[in-house]
Amino acid sequence: MSVVQNPIIGRAKGKYSSTIFGKWKSKNIIRTKPISFNTSYVTPLVNQRKKFTACLALARQLTASLRMTFKKVAVDITQFNYFMSKNINLFDTVTDFVNISAAQSLVFSGGSLAHVAGAAAVAVPNTGASLSWDHTVDANSHALTEKVGAAVLNFSERKAYIMLDIALYTDDSATVDFPVVPDASALIFVFCHTDDFTNFQYVDTLYFV
Repeated sequence: MSVVQNPIIGRAKGKYSSTIFGKWKSKNIIRTKPISFNTSYVTPLVNQRKKFTACLALARQLTASLRMTFKKVAVDITQFNYFMSKNINLFDTVTDFVNISAAQSLVFSGGSLAHVAGAAAVAVPNTGASLSWDHTVDANSHALTEKVGAAVLNFSERKAYIMLDIALYTDDSATVDFPVVPDASALIFVFCHTDDFTNFQYVDTLYFV
């Protein structure tokens, strides 16, 4: 791998023959593709490939939303890859989906905003959920213009969906019709974001439906 910081060349990307131009840790680099490689079938590596495939499938469902929810914290990495790096080890190699016992650690958003306080979620049959919270708790940590967003994780269908700008944080409640309907074991994550979508809450708050 060669590091290229030549102002004449500038920023190069893509590939030419076996040469690949790219960026690594804010540096322009040149690397070559291997002539050949052998796929390892050692159990730990096989399991990691399964986790990667499962995490990738979920991330693809959320691509457009992840560009918004991680743009504050994804530095020198795409928002998509940031989601992958934070969540890949939470996936199960048997079910090829998020391990239900570890799902509470999933990260759907990133930033420096405070938690949603005193929140709860109640399922609305066949449609979504009724959310509530208390903006008067730790009110000084939130701006009056902050909005509330939510993500739903459906285990039986292996689907997820993120909704932004559901309500003002000061509204204290919202009813959400998710395109991905919560099932009996679904998880709902509630988080804050700024009005202009430039900052989010880093760790989502988890509620069982």
